Amino acid sequence: MSLPEESRKITPEWEEWLALDCWTLAEAACLLHGFAPEMRGIEYTATRSSQSVKDLARKCRNTELIISRSLRAGTVTAMTRMHGIDDPNDPQFRPTEVVRWAMKKRYKIPDEMKHLTSNNHAKKDVVDEKSATQEEIRMSKTKIGEGSLQNPPNLGDSEYWSGFGETIQDAIDTYPGWSEEQRLIQKTGNLNEWLTKSMKLTTREAEITKKVLSDLFGL
Repeated sequence: MSLPEESRKITPEWEEWLALDCWTLAEAACLLHGFAPEMRGIEYTATRSSQSVKDLARKCRNTELIISRSLRAGTVTAMTRMHGIDDPNDPQFRPTEVVRWAMKKRYKIPDEMKHLTSNNHAKKDVVDEKSATQEEIRMSKTKIGEGSLQNPPNLGDSEYWSGFGETIQDAIDTYPGWSEEQRLIQKTGNLNEWLTKSMKLTTREAEITKKVLSDLFGL
């Protein structure tokens, strides 16, 4: 297979993929890299493929693992049984949710997917989710009334807290490199500006994060 032909083969048929209501975990990971999901595994099966194609396939697999971890942490939401998805081992995602997650993680999104961030798509998904969410709430209330909720929720169940925890970890990971570029670190000055502008934290979140950084780096 020549390189131009190979390049065409690994490019997704965007019109077909974007028309789907949901993507599997593997499909979402591949599409985020502009890689045709059906070519997944090429680094193992196509010995004549270019190294760049094999590297791209490996990136897709790595992104698949990252999405899986985010799913366990609650920072990305898969479709549920209320949407007709019965197998928890085969999570499926709305395209808009995949893009939302990718933007939060600062992925470079393919141009063909950028329109999924528009308000029209977001509103449509909200409407689609509403009936399912209301049914889930009704069922949850019924279970509580029956006394089946034996244990109270814990902090790890909070989607906000899980997301905030990831952001704090990002700050911990990037702080050393950022601090080396600063002549002087001022908690109420450049540190606060970095947290609120670069890390996109609220004022209250920035204060909490500064306490964590102070504990770890002796600020």
